[in-house]
Amino acid sequence: MGDIQNGSLHIKGNPDDIPFSAGKVGELSLHLPFTQASFKPAPLLPSKQGVWSTFNNVNGSINMKQATLNVDIDQAKYKNVALSKVKSQIPNLSAKNLILNIHGLVSGEASEMMEYIAVSPTGVQNPNLVKKLSVNGTLNLDLGLNIPLSGNAETKVDAKLDLPGNTVKWGDIPPFENLKGKVRITETNPEFEDITANFLGGAFNISSTSSTSENRSFKVGG
Repeated sequence: MGDIQNGSLHIKGNPDDIPFSAGKVGELSLHLPFTQASFKPAPLLPSKQGVWSTFNNVNGSINMKQATLNVDIDQAKYKNVALSKVKSQIPNLSAKNLILNIHGLVSGEASEMMEYIAVSPTGVQNPNLVKKLSVNGTLNLDLGLNIPLSGNAETKVDAKLDLPGNTVKWGDIPPFENLKGKVRITETNPEFEDITANFLGGAFNISSTSSTSENRSFKVGG
């Protein structure tokens, strides 16, 4: 669903050779600006292993030049969660092992972000996380993903969270309230910058110290 206006397509060469990867003679360019679209990521796994929910009110463009595919989303929504400045790219559609790179900004209610994650492949693969972690308040997220679409490589994550004063609870542990600061999450270990909170009626703070990629060290006070 959605509207496409003023799109363009240019092909020069043998259509059978599209997308004219290295060694093929020809030209291909595609530009499709779209507005008010609905977008549901195509499933790569059986539905019982998780689904990516639909985004609505999507504005952006699809661009292709030779074997490189770019999808730029200016804005989109999942309930009250807003996405902006999202850039997705498959560098080479002719590659044996396809890679999808995504970078974008996400802001909105943390509970709705967790709801989205809960039914996704990430949530289904990490049921303990979905069951025990509760986050309330608004969140700002700068998200980067490197997703293999074929082969056996694992997804790489680079997520930067800006916490403006949230309440976070894990299982039966008392909640961290008025949680503020910045957290960087990768596929290895988290990094904390000036994290403060109220915990058990007192002040709590944590920050990362000098460490290696294999071993993280933290300074905790309170």
